[in-house]
Amino acid sequence: MRKYCLLLVLFLTLNGCITSSLNKPIHGKEWIVPDLRMKFVYVKNGSFLMGGTMNLEEPDFKVTQTRPYWTGKYEVTQKQYKKIMGENLSHFKASDRPVENVTWDKAVSFCNRMTEFEKKNRRLPDGYVYRLPTEIEWEFAARSGNKDKGYKYSGSNRLGETG
Repeated sequence: MRKYCLLLVLFLTLNGCITSSLNKPIHGKEWIVPDLRMKFVYVKNGSFLMGGTMNLEEPDFKVTQTRPYWTGKYEVTQKQYKKIMGENLSHFKASDRPVENVTWDKAVSFCNRMTEFEKKNRRLPDGYVYRLPTEIEWEFAARSGNKDKGYKYSGSNRLGETG
C-alpha cells in the first residue's frame, strides 16, 4: 500500500465572493487556519501547458483551471495531523516535520475531519471543503499558476536552482 506526505487544498465548490471576515478565507488572500496555523495560498484560475516536457512519448496539452482555490503552502505537520486525527502514523517523529506514512484513505479522512472541524468553528463558508488536490491543481500550483514561465522544473530549467 502506498504511503504519502499530506498536502491539502481548500477548494471553492460554489461560485461567488466571500465577504471580508477575520476568520474566513477571502478571495485573493492567504488563509491561515487559526487553531492549527496551517497556511493556504490563493491560486487564481487560468490555463497552462501540462504534460511531459521531459517525456517524449506524451506531448504537452493545454489545461484550464476554471475555478480559483487555496492550496496548502506547506505539507501538513505531524502536530497538525495529530490534533485532527488523534494519532501520529509517522516513522520519523517530530511535531514540526511533515506527516508521512499516511495512506490515501487516511488522507481523505483527514480532509473530511478538517472540514467538520472548521465548520464546527464557523470558519468555513457553505460550499467549501478541504480535500486532496487533483493532479491538475497540484501541477498548476507547482508551476506558479498563471505566472508559469515554462521552466522544466519549478522555478528554473536547472534542477540545482529550484526552490
